[in-house]
Amino acid sequence: MPAVLAALRPRVAVVDNGMWKGGAAAALDTLHHWPGLESVWQLHLSESDGAENSDESFIANLVDDDKDVADWIKLRASDVAASAWRMDGRDSGRSTADCRVGREGSLSA
Repeated sequence: MPAVLAALRPRVAVVDNGMWKGGAAAALDTLHHWPGLESVWQLHLSESDGAENSDESFIANLVDDDKDVADWIKLRASDVAASAWRMDGRDSGRSTADCRVGREGSLSA
């Protein structure tokens, strides 16, 4: 994974994980400490031993029970020429203002 991150130089990562698979502790640790990576979004809270999860505002699904409503994360490129982007997440019971979901940014030279 470090070679891919070094080659692509991403600003944001989205981890397509479940609570018990994907999102391994080593992978999350690499992402959270990678230079230039502004945020790490996760589909689910990782229950893997030793996993360093993102702040709850960057995790779509925090529970694995009958209250799990399969929340999502969406990336929208609003102006490809200017490299503008927006991340959105849906989280029952929290608004975008409460949890910083829907951050916007643009790349600079």
